[in-house]
Amino acid sequence: MRDNENVVLEPCSADAPRMLLVPYKPEHVQVYHDWMADERIRELTCSERLTLEEEYENQVSWHKDSKKCTFIVMDADVQFEQPRMAGDVNIFTSLEETDDGQQALVAEVEVMIAEPASLRKGLATWALRGMMAYFLSIRPDTARFVAKVLDENGASLSLFARLGFTEFRRLPVFDEIHLCVDLISDAQAHQRLCSELANWSRRKYASEGADISHDGQPGMKIDQLCAECSTESPRHHG
Repeated sequence: MRDNENVVLEPCSADAPRMLLVPYKPEHVQVYHDWMADERIRELTCSERLTLEEEYENQVSWHKDSKKCTFIVMDADVQFEQPRMAGDVNIFTSLEETDDGQQALVAEVEVMIAEPASLRKGLATWALRGMMAYFLSIRPDTARFVAKVLDENGASLSLFARLGFTEFRRLPVFDEIHLCVDLISDAQAHQRLCSELANWSRRKYASEGADISHDGQPGMKIDQLCAECSTESPRHHG
């Protein structure tokens, strides 16, 4: 999705972890490809092992596809010299017919924290909060958010439950549980997500001149706050 191609989101709430959401760029592909070498990660994310060339092609495809939106989750903990890739958060959109014959926009959301050093910091929770709030701001016609989770993945089920998702379907043949937040029937959930963006500052991403650090992580530059963002975050990592 081109909408977020230069968007960086950073939580400015005092209780948020130090993190950034940045667009998926070519400089991120190598680390992402290395993550996908882990069979357990592929199993939990229902992903296939691709060649590095195929991963680069996928990055271009996601960038162009208006039905997909992805951010790379960057861990900006003070223990690191610079923000480093920790995982990703994605949305896939589709149209579903409602009972009255109308077309409703459904956004399937998923999150992955792949780096062991970045687990149990709250990154997945805040990545989902930021992604859903951002996506609703650019697609206010979104009718509901959906999550599809393996029934053995108790951590993910608990995560989505804490964010207000409720179970609406089980698919034993795929070992999946489907959960959702219905923005049409749940006015409070809709208002909560509309208000969530106040907890985030927005900047521009610039990859020109990005380098590769000693540990293989891509370097990055973040420009000043976008003009449309009126909240100055105390956690800017320039």
